Amino acid sequence: MTGNVFLDTNVLVYAADSRVPWKQQRARAVLGALQSLGCGWISTQVAAEYFSAIVRKLPTPFSVRDAIAEVEQQLDVWNVVGVTDIVVRKALKLMRGSGVSYWDAQILATASQYGLPLLFTEDMGDNAVISGVRIVNPFREDFRLGDWLPA
Repeated sequence: MTGNVFLDTNVLVYAADSRVPWKQQRARAVLGALQSLGCGWISTQVAAEYFSAIVRKLPTPFSVRDAIAEVEQQLDVWNVVGVTDIVVRKALKLMRGSGVSYWDAQILATASQYGLPLLFTEDMGDNAVISGVRIVNPFREDFRLGDWLPA
């Protein structure tokens, strides 16, 4: 159990995407629990990627107006951290050392920079630890949210 969880964009997108109902249900459960405990974090990068995804990648995309309101709501719900020049430099260094893509490296660098020990994402190596951040896939079959939240 740790507490603070950095959320990758895909977790937010699955909560809005009805194409895979069990993933939508899981994402909503995870987000609801983190929201109620106040221990979920996103970055300005995640907010921007979320906007882009909900207006372009969903089967029924949000209108720009609705997407703006949705992203503003997400900014109100989560603890939000910024992507700074220090984060960008950390991301570039991570790319050299780990072989992850730039955008994934920036997510990891942000979590690391702000001392957030957990990253919930479907996109990276589950249970790996990179730059002090443990990657957890909340969509794996044996995932139990209680294993990662404070008692």
